[in-house]
Amino acid sequence: MRFEKIIGNESILKSLEDMVLADRINHALLFEGPAGIGKKYTAKVFSKSILCEDEVDKPCGICPQCKQFDSDSNPDFLFVEPIGDVIKKEQIQDLIEFLSIRPFDSKYKIALIESFDKATTEAQNAFLKTLEEGPDYGIIILLSENNKNILETVLSRVKSYYFAPIESSKIIEYLVDNYNITDKEANFYAKYSNGSIGLAIKMAKDPDFNEKRLKNLEIFHRALMGEKDFVLSEIKSFKDQDNIDLVLDMYLSWLRDLLIYKETKDRFYLYNSDLEKKLVGQSNLDYEFINYVKEKIIKLKSILKFNVNKDLALDLFFIDILEECQ
Repeated sequence: MRFEKIIGNESILKSLEDMVLADRINHALLFEGPAGIGKKYTAKVFSKSILCEDEVDKPCGICPQCKQFDSDSNPDFLFVEPIGDVIKKEQIQDLIEFLSIRPFDSKYKIALIESFDKATTEAQNAFLKTLEEGPDYGIIILLSENNKNILETVLSRVKSYYFAPIESSKIIEYLVDNYNITDKEANFYAKYSNGSIGLAIKMAKDPDFNEKRLKNLEIFHRALMGEKDFVLSEIKSFKDQDNIDLVLDMYLSWLRDLLIYKETKDRFYLYNSDLEKKLVGQSNLDYEFINYVKEKIIKLKSILKFNVNKDLALDLFFIDILEECQ
């Protein structure tokens, strides 16, 4: 777990490394950006470096602090994640209590909160005083995919870093160097991941990914064609999948390809270039319908993050598309 193993966002990494070496750590930081681009890994490397006992080589990986960190037993580090897709007020109160006790073995105590954009309003409000007037030894790192869900009063109290999607060339190089795949496969995963190295790695490690992609896109393709009987017969297998959010991203990639092909007629820019014939067959769909479906998917992705009836939401999604095709 080292800074040099992180791909992309070099300027942020340099800033964090300099902060550690100078021992001038910001009290509260926010790492924002899309999923799968290394925010959590970077935050953990940063935290480990702060707690490391080595004077120069941080994190050294061999001092007691580093070993405790790697075994998830460092008493001066607290990791908080959502419970049922929500960060609750009680979790923030536990964090505040954690920071109220002086460090055991380090100069600092660090609290890292994953998906802070899922914190309730009550949880965020309970955090304000600590963010502004926390102890000198306390460091708070928040991770977020969507700052729109974070109160302005919180945002004004943290130093923000935006993690941008990673360049395709860097993802391709990393995949070829670390996984047994060809340049062509790596190029496909890099395009399809849309700058998320975490997603690219997940696809590269899944031998069945392409088969799943083709099956899911077939259902979506038939839905856009209004083939009601086929789609309704396949909905159950669609809903039984673990990662519906990834499947919906596949659908967004299909609509993206449709819009690009309608504009350029050039397969070079297509994510799903292996399915060009089907894309061509749907290029007569009008912009209004394509954008209507796109908004439906974006809305569905959003509501599925909360405690909704997933099966009902997915049924209604396909029924709405099929009815719009009539």
